Amino acid sequence: MAKMRPGEKKKVDFNIKGQPIGVNRACLASYCGSLVRDPLNAPLQKLKVFSEIPEENKEKMWDLVLEKFDIGLEDDQDEGEREKIKKERKTYIMGSLNKKYRNYRARLKADYYDIESTDEERLKEENRPPNVDKDDWEWLVEYFGSDEFKGKSTRNTENRSYQDVGHTSGTKSFAQKVEDMFERDKVMPTMLKLYEETHSRKDKTPVTEVAKETMSKMKELLAQREAGEI
Repeated sequence: MAKMRPGEKKKVDFNIKGQPIGVNRACLASYCGSLVRDPLNAPLQKLKVFSEIPEENKEKMWDLVLEKFDIGLEDDQDEGEREKIKKERKTYIMGSLNKKYRNYRARLKADYYDIESTDEERLKEENRPPNVDKDDWEWLVEYFGSDEFKGKSTRNTENRSYQDVGHTSGTKSFAQKVEDMFERDKVMPTMLKLYEETHSRKDKTPVTEVAKETMSKMKELLAQREAGEI
């Protein structure tokens, strides 16, 4: 983004579901990540979740996105249509900022909060994450060690154990995968087809037992629907 000329914007295309696709999709995601890593936009201390960030900070980040990206808002659009598109795009951007903020804090804990150590050791200069203020890290260390955070962390771990995370799309979003499959096959993929393509190895076998069971259930439901049973 630093190489962009003043006033230049990157064009981001969106699909009919309001999800970014195309060559600048990853650039938009990366920029959202950089915004929430700036404590002037998204403070690290005294905030436990993205929703607690002041509204003026969220609006500032939204405006910064609009400065760098063309997201399909045109002056000559019908006012009602423009507001609809703006609301849709803003909902997506805020969701992306939320996810990036949550992931950033999670990485700080995973990479710099040694659960086997003491707070005294964790707070030493050499153990503090780069680009994180001393006061911010002190607050995070105290929060990471609180019963509230530990309880939340345990619940999240349990919830993830029930999720199927074995997809094979890498950093490519499912929205972009749908567009790629449409370009390749000239037909919009079904949910089953998309799931099979993103949860199978190169030899077409499911990546996990959970994925295998999910495919089987999806095929069973599809057969029942085609037979008029549901």
